[in-house]
Amino acid sequence: MLGQRIPTLCALLAGLAAAGATLAEESPPSWTESLTFAGDLRLRYEMIREDGSEDVNRARFRGRAGVSADLAENVRLVFGLATGGDDPVSTNQTFGDGFTTKDIGVDLAFVSWAFRDDWSLTAGKMHRPWFRAGGTSLVWDSDLTPEGLLVAYQGNRIFGSAGSFIVAERPDAAESRLNTLQAGIDLPFSEKSSVAVALAYFDYTNTIGQAPFYDNDAQGNTVDVNGDYVFDYDEIEFGAQYQTRMGAWPVTLFGVYLMNTEVSREDTAYTFGLQVGEAKKPRSMQFGYAWHDTGADALNATYNDSDLADGQVDATGHYFRARYSLREKIHLNGSFIFSEYGKFTNSETGFDRIMLDVQFEF
Repeated sequence: MLGQRIPTLCALLAGLAAAGATLAEESPPSWTESLTFAGDLRLRYEMIREDGSEDVNRARFRGRAGVSADLAENVRLVFGLATGGDDPVSTNQTFGDGFTTKDIGVDLAFVSWAFRDDWSLTAGKMHRPWFRAGGTSLVWDSDLTPEGLLVAYQGNRIFGSAGSFIVAERPDAAESRLNTLQAGIDLPFSEKSSVAVALAYFDYTNTIGQAPFYDNDAQGNTVDVNGDYVFDYDEIEFGAQYQTRMGAWPVTLFGVYLMNTEVSREDTAYTFGLQVGEAKKPRSMQFGYAWHDTGADALNATYNDSDLADGQVDATGHYFRARYSLREKIHLNGSFIFSEYGKFTNSETGFDRIMLDVQFEF
């Protein structure tokens, strides 16, 4: 009797296994299968020379690590940690101070939903969402991760976004927000070259009479006797870049012009520069140069480049960069900055900074 049942039992088990395999093929993959991890560690030597101050020589580091996963079809979550305190434009930490432990904070925390072809909605603490000609940091520092809501379009040639970001939440006064619009187009210029241009509008709300957005430091913006903002910042930006090749070398020429429509003097900022090469493959290299000029109230100084002129506006300066890929995911970087700030306030100060890095990616 048992012998007669064994073939039937085996057939039943085989049928269940086949059904399970079919179900597994038809079921969507688990979100855990889409998990990806990435990060980097950067070791830095830095020298700062500022008029009227002792030279600074220090060793610093930056560490970042993040995870991303597809929670559902076209829905992706990203969460990342980085070294640093609460500075919105720096994740660096300085070695020393008696071997103390170093701060780590939430650097990224957002969800992005591609709700239609070429369209996405992102909410949370996100990567910088704006096109920056030549990758310039004139308006937005490379470490900035704004917090809010963004709708973006990325077509074959046309791109754009609209966003609203929470800058300062105040229990006893209206909050300050950063509302943004940007639209641009990237067009082929020849077989080896292309031109991209973009127009943007950055509008800060409720700034007049409010304290600077970080650490009560206006970074060169005009303030009253209480240290509060005197002006609003409604900024119009035009940026353009031209990309081509000279033999085996990719070349990018770029320029950005920005104006604050709420002031009548010290209301403009601009940059122009070029980048030659691309350091990605082992033993490849790239070089870059940019000139920055920022009027005292051309832009809100909380979030612009934190290295040139120590993050101050009312500043001008030269920015030289070099990068060499020693091996895959190991890069040597050098930044050489020669700047000055305070001309408008008759307190002109020279500020030079040299940074030499080794960066490891994973």
